[in-house]
Amino acid sequence: MGSGPASVDAGGASDAATVPKKATPLPWMAVLTCGFILASNYVSMVMVFPLIPFMVADFFPEMAKEELGYKVGFLGSVYFIGTFCASIIFGWLADVYGRKITMMLGIIGTICAILLFGMSETFYVALIARFLWGLLNGNLGVVKTTLTELCDDSNQAAAFAILGVNGGVSRSIGPSIGSFLSQPALKYESFKGGIFDSYPYLLPCLVCVGIGLVSLIMIVYFLPETLNAKNSAKGPTGSSYSKVEPITPKHDSAEPDSDDDDDDDDDADVESAAVLTGPKGVSKAKISGFARLREVVCTRNIMICTTLYAVVGMIGIVVDEIFPLWTLTPPESGGFNFTSSDIGL
Repeated sequence: MGSGPASVDAGGASDAATVPKKATPLPWMAVLTCGFILASNYVSMVMVFPLIPFMVADFFPEMAKEELGYKVGFLGSVYFIGTFCASIIFGWLADVYGRKITMMLGIIGTICAILLFGMSETFYVALIARFLWGLLNGNLGVVKTTLTELCDDSNQAAAFAILGVNGGVSRSIGPSIGSFLSQPALKYESFKGGIFDSYPYLLPCLVCVGIGLVSLIMIVYFLPETLNAKNSAKGPTGSSYSKVEPITPKHDSAEPDSDDDDDDDDDADVESAAVLTGPKGVSKAKISGFARLREVVCTRNIMICTTLYAVVGMIGIVVDEIFPLWTLTPPESGGFNFTSSDIGL
């Protein structure tokens, strides 16, 4: 007789467990701000591909169109060398000083580099500006980390889907901005006789600067700081430490320590954690950035995802670089003799 209520309770608990958890409402303004930051990054990254061959042709007028590829490749790829160098640095800055200030510094650096690129008068100045463009903008990883911290398991998929749509639109708009707005004095009567005669590739750069300024304002007003100050404390040298639980032996303390190897392992764990005691007696572990990076690199699933992401990204960049070079070459060389506007279409 007593089993009836128990079975009913068990059934009710089972039904409650099958009820899907209600998704947490998205912080829309913060998500849209993250999306706009990525949009400014993507637009500025891809808008140069249709105009770089024509810029190189202006720098080297004696060079045939079929010979532009070598220098165009340099000018296109040096940006990604800069981003490779900046990604870890920006991650460290975001962990120590905060997400917002790091993203703001990245956008300001990007704006300065874009202006330098648009006003370049020699190939080597453009090369330096393009490298600084990538070096001063490591916001891609910081933005995605911020979005992860803004959301939870119930709404992360929706937030990242918005970023995916945003990235696709930005990659579509960016080349059009670069192709239609480059060399405006040659294409549009209203731009003749001004600054764009001297700097024919400045106008699309100014558009990217405007997008960057809008994203900068949105960061200030709509994006909260997600670096949790409660879970980090300042060490004696000003570096950031993550709180950890006190380290306890792996074996049961009630059992005798009969195995010396286990003791050695425990001692090694304590030493590797480099436990420090703060002014309030809080136990903290200082883990070097190299050790954390090594742990990430040695994780199999992370490496698989990173490799696939790199392969897909490489294919996209190869197409973006080669397509303008192919279409601007004359028909006798297998191309179409396109103008920059034709390439944008």
